[in-house]
Amino acid sequence: EARKDSELHRRKELETYSDEELVKVLRKHKGKLEPELRQRIRTLEQYEAYREEFTQKYKLYHTLNITLEDTSVQFDKLRDQYVQAADKEQMHVTIKEKYL
Repeated sequence: EARKDSELHRRKELETYSDEELVKVLRKHKGKLEPELRQRIRTLEQYEAYREEFTQKYKLYHTLNITLEDTSVQFDKLRDQYVQAADKEQMHVTIKEKYL
């Protein structure tokens, strides 16, 4: 039951952002490995602005991470299917060579 709720929550988060929004973020940050360095927070307004920015970015990056995990799982399944198909084909060729 908890797993179904978790999966529904993940799907709702993914629906929050369009594919175009996710692609824009990926392109914007491509190649940037260093975090953006900030000055010390000196006012309540700076704190609130940074907090709002963090909240927005966190949601987006969390959604990107979920998308990446889902895509990774899909590729793993495809890889397994490909390996099984290749193994079956090789087995079929071997049987033909040995017995036919």
